[in-house]
Amino acid sequence: ELYGNDISGTLPEELGNLKNLVSLDLYSNQLEGQIPKSFGRMRSLKFL
Repeated sequence: ELYGNDISGTLPEELGNLKNLVSLDLYSNQLEGQIPKSFGRMRSLKFL
């Protein structure tokens, strides 16, 4: 859970290497840009 931390910038492609990650909560941050294509490798991800 990374919500409400005022994280800014873009999501790094390397997050796509977390293939067993089930949930990624980034609500209430200052992120911009697109979701990286590498997130398609996160087969266990159920919540973004």
